Amino acid sequence: EEWWELFLGMCEDARELGVSIWFYDQIGFSGANFQGQVVRENSRFAGQWLDSVVYEGDEPAELICPPEGTPLAAAVTQLGDDGEPVGAPQPLEIRDGRVTAPGGQRQRVRLVYAVRRGFDYFSVEGCARLLDMVHGEFERRAGHLFGDVIVGSFQDELPSLASWGEGFAEAFRAQMGYDLLPRLVELWDGRGDNADRLRCDFHSVRATLAEKAFFKPLFNWHERHHLLCGFDQQGPARAGHPIASVGLYADYLRTHRWFTAPGSDHHGEAKIHSSLAHLYDRPRVWIESFHSSGWGGTLEETFDWLLPWLRAGATLYDPHAVYYSTRGGWWEWAPPSTCWRQPYWRHYAHFANAVSRLCYMLSQGHHVCDIGVLFPTTTIQAGLLADPKGIVLPDAQAAHDAYEKLVGSMFWQNMQPGVLDRDRRDYDVLDDSSLQRGAVEHGALVIGAERYRVLIVLGGSVLEAATAEKLIEFVEGGGSLIAVGALPRLAVGSEGDAVRRLRQLFANGRAQHLEDVEALPAALAELPRVVDAPVPTLHRRVDGRDVLFVPAAAPYATRQEPNRSWLDVAYTFDPGDYQRGMRVAVRGVHGAPEFWDAFDGTRRTLPTEETADGVIVEIPFDTGPAALLVWPEQETAATVQSSSSDEASVVGELSGEWSVTLEPTIDNRYGDLARPAHSGAPPVQTWRFQHRIEAIGQDGLAEGWQSGAWSDAQAVTATFGPQGWWTGPLPAEDAPAPLPPPIAEDGALQTDGWQPVVYSSSRGVMRDPIHLPTLGPKGHVPEEFLVFGRVLTGQTVQFRTGVWMEDAAELTLALGAPAAKQLWINGVEVVGATPGYLWLAPVRLKAGLNIIEFRLTAEQNLNLRASWALVRAPERYARPEWMTTPDEPALHSRISFSCDIDMPFTPAHATLQVGADAPCRVLVNGVEIGRQGGFDPYHSLARVQPYPVTNFRQGRNRIELETQDVGRKAAVLADGVAVSVDGQRFTWSSGPAWQVSRDGAPAAPVQLRRRQWADMMYDFVNSIFVDMDPAFSHLWRRPHPLPQAAWLEDEPADETVVAVEPDPFGGATRVEWLCWKLPPGAQVMTVPVAGRAQIWIDGVEHRITEQGVIDLGGTPTAARTAVMRVETARGNSGGRLLRGPVSYQTGEGRMRFGLWAEQGLESYAGGIRYRAGIALKAQPQGKIWLDLGKVRGTAEVWVNGRPAGVRVLSPYRFDVTAALQVGENQIEVLVLNTLAPYLHAHSPTFYVFPGQCDSGPVGTAVLLQTD
Repeated sequence: EEWWELFLGMCEDARELGVSIWFYDQIGFSGANFQGQVVRENSRFAGQWLDSVVYEGDEPAELICPPEGTPLAAAVTQLGDDGEPVGAPQPLEIRDGRVTAPGGQRQRVRLVYAVRRGFDYFSVEGCARLLDMVHGEFERRAGHLFGDVIVGSFQDELPSLASWGEGFAEAFRAQMGYDLLPRLVELWDGRGDNADRLRCDFHSVRATLAEKAFFKPLFNWHERHHLLCGFDQQGPARAGHPIASVGLYADYLRTHRWFTAPGSDHHGEAKIHSSLAHLYDRPRVWIESFHSSGWGGTLEETFDWLLPWLRAGATLYDPHAVYYSTRGGWWEWAPPSTCWRQPYWRHYAHFANAVSRLCYMLSQGHHVCDIGVLFPTTTIQAGLLADPKGIVLPDAQAAHDAYEKLVGSMFWQNMQPGVLDRDRRDYDVLDDSSLQRGAVEHGALVIGAERYRVLIVLGGSVLEAATAEKLIEFVEGGGSLIAVGALPRLAVGSEGDAVRRLRQLFANGRAQHLEDVEALPAALAELPRVVDAPVPTLHRRVDGRDVLFVPAAAPYATRQEPNRSWLDVAYTFDPGDYQRGMRVAVRGVHGAPEFWDAFDGTRRTLPTEETADGVIVEIPFDTGPAALLVWPEQETAATVQSSSSDEASVVGELSGEWSVTLEPTIDNRYGDLARPAHSGAPPVQTWRFQHRIEAIGQDGLAEGWQSGAWSDAQAVTATFGPQGWWTGPLPAEDAPAPLPPPIAEDGALQTDGWQPVVYSSSRGVMRDPIHLPTLGPKGHVPEEFLVFGRVLTGQTVQFRTGVWMEDAAELTLALGAPAAKQLWINGVEVVGATPGYLWLAPVRLKAGLNIIEFRLTAEQNLNLRASWALVRAPERYARPEWMTTPDEPALHSRISFSCDIDMPFTPAHATLQVGADAPCRVLVNGVEIGRQGGFDPYHSLARVQPYPVTNFRQGRNRIELETQDVGRKAAVLADGVAVSVDGQRFTWSSGPAWQVSRDGAPAAPVQLRRRQWADMMYDFVNSIFVDMDPAFSHLWRRPHPLPQAAWLEDEPADETVVAVEPDPFGGATRVEWLCWKLPPGAQVMTVPVAGRAQIWIDGVEHRITEQGVIDLGGTPTAARTAVMRVETARGNSGGRLLRGPVSYQTGEGRMRFGLWAEQGLESYAGGIRYRAGIALKAQPQGKIWLDLGKVRGTAEVWVNGRPAGVRVLSPYRFDVTAALQVGENQIEVLVLNTLAPYLHAHSPTFYVFPGQCDSGPVGTAVLLQTD
């Protein structure tokens, strides 16, 4: 109810603002678990998947169906010397779930069974319940907003269609006319035409059932409510990957034609989806972008990235994303968020209007191209084996490869134009149904408004019979047919002779046959080009008028570094790579086209040269990197407007320093970018410093360090510094002995070869890689702050630090790590280490310095991380443990974890949160309250899910977690809380008291799994990449091992954890120095230093107060150099000399045009207003332009107080003719950057990529004169 209140309130705000809303159905990538709820209500709606047990060899074989499986069929197949099947599989009888086969020759025995998991998208009744739960609820709650405020819905990464289901065999028999079960093994082991036909029929039934149950009803619901529906499905199907499109969705084009805004994100592909829109008259084509591209992508770069998508037919831009909250700058999801938090938001409308104009125009009328490419669905269906590894036969692989080579890849990070794009030929991707319903007219295949004069078949060894017939009709009607790779050999769906007749057309030369896709450009050479341009273009016809979209680069001006992870972006962008002028020849048009300027909304007629069959147009690209040309229905006398020209002369230059003021844009009233929340923006800050340490006997003052001219400094970050020492990884037998007492209180704890452990007591690990698998930080400081890297099984690492106690104390040392543990306090071993992740070890500390040392030994290959804390109340610090089985995995058996809890009251409300990395049923007192795992995309089985529990009672209650063994050790976790009517709180969690049994056998104690949360579908047991913060799976936040991390929480830290400051130097102190640049106009500086400090500004010593405040004076200044000498407090070094960033109050300053980071603004996100004067002795003739050169950001200009415009992309050139005057002229320029510099300094985000912190105008501003 709280969510609905929020959503409906947002809709009312949208109505008031005139904003349209699309709702996300959460059926795909989501935490809603709707499908799990539906299956919990009715287990018949669970999906079923074919699997098998196999024996291969020449011995007698017995195969047994796993307990969780339903046996369906069995067969034996003879194998040749190459291991491939010879002949058809021979059925075997299954008795009581067992099958036997004699030996004697090399054979493959396979027992096929169905196992239940996930959701059944073939079930009409189940899908109706799912759609009612989601779309029906939106209709009931928000139906009054449909078509007005709510205009559509979006689906993200629909889970895969199952391979079996209730009634599947009967549906197959009804549709195909024969029984599937006796031949089921042929899905794996069948070869030849009959098996290929069987596999095609199998996937056709999958698609038909899913269409009927899910896709058509979804379409009909949206049509009934006049709503659109967009999608971005699982990769790589969304990229038009032929093999995945069949494996995941049976027939991608057939099932996804039922969406009215087909599309993908920028990891997908536009052409296949725009083709669906063209063929089925869908109004828009979705492009969700550009997630994971980083906080520092400018609007100019974003527009550049859109160019290939617009050109390929995408017309509905869905920016990823807008976050409800960014929680102190520590919450993100695959950023950026291109929203009001970005400094450039003031100018965003100029970008949005340009994109909207283009998307609108490119949605009108109909697409025009000459080439249709048949998607190789049938060949892939015939050759895709049922093996879970996705094995395909050679013909299918060849068709797949040919298709990918022809269309290329639009994957944003590695965009590779295909053969047709490189040949500058536009095309559509055709599905069989569209091709079959097309009409042949005058040598063209006409499908709706589209007319194709050339059809291309890629590796089409298997075709639908109706497709083959239409291809014959097309050739006989004068069309040009080109086959690449294998020629058709089999037609499915009919017993006619279409294949023979089609092959004859190739044999007699009426159709062309090519061996390789790369030969297509030569084969197409005689096809006249309607548009001849140096780049691919997009041609549409709107109400009889020709419309041409022409980009200034192909595919864009961005240059990506190849072969990098999509989480590790590196690119360069240079607007100089755009063509500033382009000659384009267009056939079949007459007269001069209008240039419809998307950037300012104006129209102008372009000069043209008439040719015998068309025109040649000169496109200037003088306002941006995209041109939209519109030819009139008849020639009109349009006024030709002048434009800025590259043939310009310089009449004035604004070099040197400008007067500047910083104009912060961040609104932190809700604590979005700093905590606690406050009005206005966070102050200008410095986080990064140059650092030096005086060696013994060295005197930095005497050596002149206060001048700041350092050549051998190291970079440090405020609050981050050494807090201990570690060594390893090394063999356990080579581990060093703990440091023996006594320890001198002025002696360092470091031993030769040991490395410093650097972290922040308030922020944890610098740029912590644990944020990568969650696509960014999630609003909390991770609990583990010791990161040792990859450690192999049997290797050990050892950690040492010191802590000071005023008095002797008995405490608990909480040591969390996925490894075996040994602990020493002041050289004395603490015994009693427990299994599992967390060891709560009672310890006694003496007054003064105490040496804490522990050793961690890996029991598996992993990325070893750890935390430690001194704890007063261990029961408040305790965490739930992950549990697994003590025995080895047994695929598709049933595992039951159970525990009895004694509830002290009847709860008013209770919640049980379950984590599981396999399909799991959750039962309380015998009643199923939840089901999870297998309902997500990418076959992911892992999930952490909370459930409300209503059937707890006072006294004993039984909790059972039933999981399905998926072939590796299953693990589960439970965390619960109950509250009584009078507010009492009772909690419980998983741990050593739980029991586990397999397939009903007697229960045994669970085994605790040391390793914490990991999704094994993206990982494997020995991987090191996707561990998450242990707190991720907890129902409520436990006390953090770093109490200072509470700055990011809603509640202050309690006193459970003792707030100690580790001292890795054993009480020794020293003199350390920091150096940094002050921002322009800095007037007051606050330095939260830990220690006794002196400070110099440009070599002049300034007074620093006890509060760390320095008065810098009010004179406008440029960037200056600050140097600070610190006599350290005990334990502090490096960035730990500072409790936080240095902050400033600023006023008017001085800056030159150049990168902001080089002028004391390394971490600044906001605006800078530049002011400078220029004198003109006479009024210039012609037009005068202020050219800012290259700008990384957006720019707004005033001349003598008069607005001269806004530019969000190159050229940053402004018409200032009307505003200039003879004599003095005042120029003002407001430049706005991105959030990247601030978040790169303030947060642990990985989503600030090389170059993205660069901000500001680069070069020299000039006045240009054109005729």
